[in-house]
Amino acid sequence: MGGRAGGVGVVASERVVSHRVLSPFFTGPLRAPERLQNTYAHECFIDEVAAQVQADPVAYRLRHIRDPRLIEIVKSPANGITYDCGVTRELGEDPVAVAEYFGSRRRINHVHYRNVQVVKPYEKYQEVFVDNGQVDMFGVMKALVRNRYNGTIYPEHPRALDADRDRAGAGGRIAGYPGGGGYAGFVYTVAYTRAMLQAALSG
Repeated sequence: MGGRAGGVGVVASERVVSHRVLSPFFTGPLRAPERLQNTYAHECFIDEVAAQVQADPVAYRLRHIRDPRLIEIVKSPANGITYDCGVTRELGEDPVAVAEYFGSRRRINHVHYRNVQVVKPYEKYQEVFVDNGQVDMFGVMKALVRNRYNGTIYPEHPRALDADRDRAGAGGRIAGYPGGGGYAGFVYTVAYTRAMLQAALSG
């Protein structure tokens, strides 16, 4: 395990912690990580997370799968993913190729549009301005347009601009994404995303 779960999910903070407890009672392998009771507890937890974000629990699971072959289990556009070009790069994959793969199969249901600088996949990265990272943002947008994606594109995790810092609240807290930007940062990111979309549509 090494602190990371070996399942099929793509949630960046996934982690399994197990503790040995001396007990006079038989515990057996059924209580080992990823066994029957644990799997039931994991699935109940995912149901609760899905309910918290107001998502269908099955659709929520299908959006967070690691193995792209799992999209073939249910051959339906409803069986799609939330494609995040930043997370894709964080995992060491090519965001344009992944957008092409899922987009050409009509399996992208939602897009998170953000950029990162990755030092070591899975372990060390930094969120940056949408126009200042390692992701080919225009290439991603062209792949979405080329494959006729017509869903939501969410310009996610904006960085802070001076106007955001000038309006910081108590303790220097900027309203908006934690550690990121506020309204000015969102405006900047949305404007950049719109420019990429217009350029991709005209080219």
